[in-house]
Amino acid sequence: MAFHFPVMPRLFMAIHMEDRFSIMDILDQTPLPPETGQWIMFLRNHDELTLEMVSDEERDYMYHIYARDPKARINLGIRRRLSPLLDNDRNKIELLFTLLFSLPGTPAIYYGDEIGMGDNYYLGDRNGVRTPMQWSGDKNAGFSNANPQKLYLPLIIDPVYHYTLVNVENQEQSPSSLLWWIRNMLTVRKNHKAFGSGTLEFVTVDNSKILAFTLKVGDEIILVAANLSRFSQAALLDLSKYAAHTPQELFHNSSFPPIEEDPYTMTFGPYGYFWLSLHRSTASTTHDLEVETPQLIVQQKWQNVFTGRAKKVLEKSILPRFLVKSRWFEHKALTVQLVKITATIPMANSMLCIVEVFLYGIEWPDRYLIPISFVSEAKATQTNPIASVKVDAQEGLLYDAIYDESFRKALILRLAHNRKVHTNGYTIVSHINSRFKKEILACAASSRILSVEQSNSALLYGEKFFFKLFRRIEEGIHPEVQMCCYLTDEAHFSYCPAFVGSLAYKKLQGEISTIGLLETYTPNEGTAWSFTLDNLSQFYERVLSHQNIDKADLKELIGSRFFNGVKLIAERTAQLHIALASGEHRDFKPEAFTMLYQRSLYQEMRKMAKEAFALIKKKMPLMNDTLLELSARVLDKHEQLLDYFKRIIINPIDAMKCRIHGDYHLGQLLYTGKDFVVIDFEGEPMRSLSHRLHKRSPLRDVAGMLRSFHYALYRALLTHSTMTPDMVAKVEPWAIKWYEETKALFIQSYLETVQTAPFRLLPSSQKDLDYLLNVLTLEKALYETVYELNVRPEWAMTAFKGLLFLLKE
Repeated sequence: MAFHFPVMPRLFMAIHMEDRFSIMDILDQTPLPPETGQWIMFLRNHDELTLEMVSDEERDYMYHIYARDPKARINLGIRRRLSPLLDNDRNKIELLFTLLFSLPGTPAIYYGDEIGMGDNYYLGDRNGVRTPMQWSGDKNAGFSNANPQKLYLPLIIDPVYHYTLVNVENQEQSPSSLLWWIRNMLTVRKNHKAFGSGTLEFVTVDNSKILAFTLKVGDEIILVAANLSRFSQAALLDLSKYAAHTPQELFHNSSFPPIEEDPYTMTFGPYGYFWLSLHRSTASTTHDLEVETPQLIVQQKWQNVFTGRAKKVLEKSILPRFLVKSRWFEHKALTVQLVKITATIPMANSMLCIVEVFLYGIEWPDRYLIPISFVSEAKATQTNPIASVKVDAQEGLLYDAIYDESFRKALILRLAHNRKVHTNGYTIVSHINSRFKKEILACAASSRILSVEQSNSALLYGEKFFFKLFRRIEEGIHPEVQMCCYLTDEAHFSYCPAFVGSLAYKKLQGEISTIGLLETYTPNEGTAWSFTLDNLSQFYERVLSHQNIDKADLKELIGSRFFNGVKLIAERTAQLHIALASGEHRDFKPEAFTMLYQRSLYQEMRKMAKEAFALIKKKMPLMNDTLLELSARVLDKHEQLLDYFKRIIINPIDAMKCRIHGDYHLGQLLYTGKDFVVIDFEGEPMRSLSHRLHKRSPLRDVAGMLRSFHYALYRALLTHSTMTPDMVAKVEPWAIKWYEETKALFIQSYLETVQTAPFRLLPSSQKDLDYLLNVLTLEKALYETVYELNVRPEWAMTAFKGLLFLLKE
């Protein structure tokens, strides 16, 4: 490695002259290092800003600008730290670090520059930049416990750079500090091989104050663009060779407009900069995922796939492919930018892998749990393979460990033993209702996977216990564990599975993260959703086959069995809300509406409306003619909808809020053949964990159920195997009547049951009750629209139909 002395002073010259020429000129003259070597890039050469590699004129210019006081000069350099050189200007400091981290080679940072330390060039020689590192505001800046008079060099006590103000401890506690900014920059840099080892190519720009170049290694292309001026600038970049690429900002994953043949327009703030990844369309990315999975080659044991080069291959190409095809992965419509394995926790012969998934278009990464097992090729019959592996001479497969019987057994035994286990820096924490322990041990060896359509993995043990393995995980109290525990142990609510235990992990000084929930298994004949679809199918057939449909009796067409079922669902819903609101526990005790809460409701609904309408506009180019027509009608109602929402902040609503189910629909009730059991208290999957712990009006659950009935109406209508377009047109008016009758019965039965409680939950005014139910139903429809467009585009028509129906009402 060799220090690149000439480039350093040119960076400082360029930023003061506000012209890119000096940087481009010196880099053009820079010879390529040998394949086994690299340049070291730096902003100061240890004790000074060295000026040996510049002309006399350039040195005089640098002295004049950066060392007006002759005492700041030494030999052929300037003895100052970075921050004083740049007038303590945070924007300048960030820009120079950005360029340093972008140039090919290895960046070197001299101690103190990462926190913006000052200097004292009056100390003589080079001692002005050798003062003690400022770790904290304590004695001797935390550098030494010695008598301050015994320090070889004194501390910095300049008021601007005083060690009690500028130190590592202070900046560790401030996410906006220079130290954290540099850490984040280095993290991004490490994730992209083009930085440091990429081939640099300058981009033609019409504005001399803008420096732009690309870094390319393999298929990765990074565009670096920086404004060297203290004023805002606009520029046209010649990126025609990258036409059909889309720039993606590396820090927050924001998408920029696609590049075309014409010059690309960019605007910059003062000393602004961009790091952009140029990648082809999602279609190309999806195609890339179909490429054959690379084989992992490791030695001694298969667990070594989580170390070294094998780990990098796993993170870069194998796990992104596996995630995209997994049912439980939430953001299938987005492109996976990066997968990072943050923890591996042994369990039996398997590994619990915690991965962070960075997605284009989303600022913060999601965390997922992927349990992984290994099987030799001779036994390789497992479902859901992840990658092929060669361990020395033995070949085999990595696969999803839920298909490994020994893993499933180890999982429930770990929970049953009800003790903390420390491994790999993590602690596995289990909690169990002791009265179930013997039964758990008895059925641990008998398990199978349930193929239910949900965002987690479901396991069944001995036809007695249901284990939900959470795939997307977050730190903090999990709402489903909290709700199930409360309903079982305190509210004694008998119409939900009994809480048996939970499994979680915790890292040192971190919050607990739940990875699994165990509860009693409820034998069933399906869900209330399938119960409703069966009734609708029969209802449509009766409508089509009726001799004189205009004189038909609606209730006879629907049938008493379904009416009894709807009434029972409404009663169980009301009983659930009474149970959730009946305790004195702080997390469950009901609270009254306030005008402040009503305003927060309005802001939440307004935000959801804005998000939904913006997404509809964005997705319109991908829609067929039918969806385009429906989406245009929805967009026409934008202002009307916002005006209707605004009424919620005009007058106080006399109502209560409490903990609710949060994601209530027909699929959340199991039909036993005689009754209904409520399941899945996890909350809406697109909401954050903290959001799902909030207290809300129980009418939100009622709204969710009404929307579910409307969903069922159109799913049965649009997916009926023998229904022609003419038949759909004939049946649809009757389907609407079916919904109105079902809705009226559900609301009536719910209100009759909830009014039996010794306390009041709903608005005392019928007008307020109707309005609140309407706005919550509309908000739910907007949420569904966003969800379907992002996750299940094929269901978008159902969401649009429901939204238009509500807007018409």
